[in-house]
Amino acid sequence: MRNHCAVCGAIDLESIVELPGLPLTGRFVDKQPENIPAGIDQELFWCSICGHGQLDTRNTPEISYDNAYAFRTSNSAKGRDGTSFFLEVLREFSLSDQFSCAIDVGCNDFLFLQELGDRAVRRIGIDPIWAGREEEVGADIEVIGTTIEEADLASRLDKPPDLIALRHTIEHILDPMAMLNSLVEVAADDAIFLIETPGFDALVRRNRFDQVFHDHAHYFTLSSLRRLADEAGLKYVGHRVN
Repeated sequence: MRNHCAVCGAIDLESIVELPGLPLTGRFVDKQPENIPAGIDQELFWCSICGHGQLDTRNTPEISYDNAYAFRTSNSAKGRDGTSFFLEVLREFSLSDQFSCAIDVGCNDFLFLQELGDRAVRRIGIDPIWAGREEEVGADIEVIGTTIEEADLASRLDKPPDLIALRHTIEHILDPMAMLNSLVEVAADDAIFLIETPGFDALVRRNRFDQVFHDHAHYFTLSSLRRLADEAGLKYVGHRVN
């Protein structure tokens, strides 16, 4: 349980939706495992100071991303279209067409890194769904099969990354401020941080509370995401809506 805003630290969060027995999503099993609940009580809070939304608790990676987690970006039409949009935004905001080292946090099945192709000399994906299976990946893409919180990037990198991608990842991280700070520490001074996340503004405007689920610990508004970036020392360049 968290009693403060993960972005601005405010403690007067307002409960806006109670979600008792909220089912787990993205899991397809013939039989419910005894050690994994079918649903978990959940609650959505809103911060009146920075506009950020966040859930009361977050599932552990062992529950969310075990072998029953079935979503794969390249098998989803929406995932493929979203990756194409992500690359278009990169071309728009990047001053360079080549990168020495690109890191994709939450790489899933590597669609973004594959589409990035020879624009990056070194391509590294980080995702817990590859835990214990790193040897299955081809030599052209490196994989770290763990969470970004547990990845020891400083010991893995021989040069600072100049492109860090977080596509539909930051909303899954329990402490996004600590995660961004750790990435800034290892990144090149002129590194591009390209972040895509579902917008809380649109969710509220469209009454799409069916989009609230356990894996998304955070629901960023544009203002709360910009505040997070500012606190991490990142310069805001611009944004696009997909």
